[in-house]
Amino acid sequence: MNFKNIPSAVNEAEDHAARILSCSRGSRCNLRILIVAAHPDDETLNACAAMSRAAESTVLFLTDGSPQNPQFRAFGDRISREEYAALRRKEALTALALMGILRKRIIFLDATDQETIHQLPLLLEKTTEVLLAVRPDAVITHPYEGGHPDHDVAALIVPAAIENFSVNGKASPAVFEMTSYHASEGKCVTNKFLAPQKGNTFPQEYEIWLSPEERARKEQMLSCYRSQKAVINYFQVEPERLRAVPQYDFRRSPHPGKLWYECLGWPMTGRLWRSQARKTLLEREMKQCA
Repeated sequence: MNFKNIPSAVNEAEDHAARILSCSRGSRCNLRILIVAAHPDDETLNACAAMSRAAESTVLFLTDGSPQNPQFRAFGDRISREEYAALRRKEALTALALMGILRKRIIFLDATDQETIHQLPLLLEKTTEVLLAVRPDAVITHPYEGGHPDHDVAALIVPAAIENFSVNGKASPAVFEMTSYHASEGKCVTNKFLAPQKGNTFPQEYEIWLSPEERARKEQMLSCYRSQKAVINYFQVEPERLRAVPQYDFRRSPHPGKLWYECLGWPMTGRLWRSQARKTLLEREMKQCA
């Protein structure tokens, strides 16, 4: 699943990234941005500056942030999955209110954390609906890096939803991605993009350094995500990084060796993820050809 006009998509995304870079100290650029984040806190960790500097931001969360297995939730089985999901929703609304983002511009699709790959068709349909409603100038999402299976689903869904958007006769928004995390030699790397594999090249990266006001607000927003404190501690506040979306082959692993969620011993594996992704993409292509 790739953009049909990659050079154009890259150029437009880089233009928007440059515009975001040029805005600082309370100024805003005339852009409508849609953040497609896998979980509550991803948007603040990795795209806070972009949200701060855009004229209008909408945030779409694919999941409710609550895994089925209590051992993967911050408070274990001390609260139910539903209670944990409600807590994460409340944290997101509180954090984003500090950015001045209206409740109507915060959308939850409420897929189960770690299991979005099993809900691809519905998530793709809903994401396309949001694109058609918001009509953003730019979309920011996760890279395909094997850090979290839901991050990789976001990386897959956004280009597919953009194609649906274009089929409906709408001008395609520029798409770029924020850093997330990935494995390197068995360790978790945050705040940096995965380096391209031999023979591949990725678009230019843009570093965004926050103004003192932006940094203070981001730290305040991150403090709202109390349930995620242990995870947030692995991230630097700045710089944030953006780049245009590369051409990904979702049939292949994003890098050799174990993916980060495989290192953590989660039930999802890269092989299972790619198998389900191939199945969904094949079914979609068959429907388009029918």
